Amino acid sequence: MPLSPKPYESWCKDDLDSLILDPPAVESARVEFKMTYELFAEGKEEKERVQLAVLKDISAMANGSGGSILIGVRQTPNPDMLPMAVAIVGVTEAEKIKKAVESLVATHLDMRPGALKWHTIPHRPDRQVLIVEVPQNTYSLSMVTLKGVNQFWIRRGTDNRLMTTDEIQYRFGDFVKVRDSASAAMDHILDCDLSGYTGPLVWFVAVPIARHRDNVPVDLLRIGSALESSCYREAFPERASDPECGAAGLYGKGLKPCLNGAKFEKVIDGTVVLEIRRDGTVIFGSSVESYAPPGHQTHSDQEEAKAYHKLESIYEVLYRGLCVLADIQRAFGIGRLCIAQAIVRKCNDSPIFVSQARRGARTVGPLEDSDTRLSRIMLEDSWVPRGVFMVWAKELANALGCEQCIVLPPWVP
Repeated sequence: MPLSPKPYESWCKDDLDSLILDPPAVESARVEFKMTYELFAEGKEEKERVQLAVLKDISAMANGSGGSILIGVRQTPNPDMLPMAVAIVGVTEAEKIKKAVESLVATHLDMRPGALKWHTIPHRPDRQVLIVEVPQNTYSLSMVTLKGVNQFWIRRGTDNRLMTTDEIQYRFGDFVKVRDSASAAMDHILDCDLSGYTGPLVWFVAVPIARHRDNVPVDLLRIGSALESSCYREAFPERASDPECGAAGLYGKGLKPCLNGAKFEKVIDGTVVLEIRRDGTVIFGSSVESYAPPGHQTHSDQEEAKAYHKLESIYEVLYRGLCVLADIQRAFGIGRLCIAQAIVRKCNDSPIFVSQARRGARTVGPLEDSDTRLSRIMLEDSWVPRGVFMVWAKELANALGCEQCIVLPPWVP
């Protein structure tokens, strides 16, 4: 029988037993059966042989189409027969095997694949089947580096084999094309006419590096639910419950279908734009709060004073955009590799007011350019909102000439 279509986290003993029913499950380019990995065998040569086998399996699957390795499933021993599952034997040291494999990958794969995803499925009281999902490489190749070995492996059919020089060059060229395509899509989005929006506007865009199997279905309830339970709310529950903070979860209630996916748009009492496209692209924009610092006259009908904008408000919009992206990636299981960029647009002559802990306050700015583009960053599988945010926060402080004295807002974790 083919593998159960259920996600591995939902598997149980019955799903494992179905692998060996008539007809039994067969290995493929994306599925491999292993009785076990003898990672703890005595003897240096035997241990190194097993370690190299593990690294070949992980790198070959990552350099190919990705897939899963089911550890604790015995297959047909005859190499001339189809590699079919014949028995569920399980393993007794699942957690130990997992840690050993993770250590090998971290130490002996140059350009590691995305984060491995592990599942432990009980089969008997003392035995489990350990399943590891290996993501497909979409921006580089993983090279095995162990005891002087420097090799690129790839999975073809049910076998692992060394990649040829031509294959390696072709794949790296393909990665460049994918990244260029994502960059071109981002440039097109960032060049859109925003004259109809009020400003200044902080604009955040993240374009995935294509993984064709991943998509965000236009399911407004599911998207809204993901935003309602946002990692922003988890990090700042006291702020997220305040509507004035514009918490990411609040946007899920106003999403509507659009040509590319789902969109929320508000241009009254402040601009907010959120678009979540089917391919995983996230576009988020929000106007920045205007206010008058101490001793500054607010605008009147006779004379309109320059609006001031808190640097903290710009920071918060950037962080909310990153949280929305993380929420969508987590909720729909899509690839986390993408290119992200942020822009502060249409600041004109409006100064930015910087709050200083223990120093009162000072006014800096304006930003020299009407469009201040922060660095374009390629996010990897292990990215977290805070890490990307800190890069942009420091760049913005540097653009204002105050990186040495800026105090980040207290809500930054």
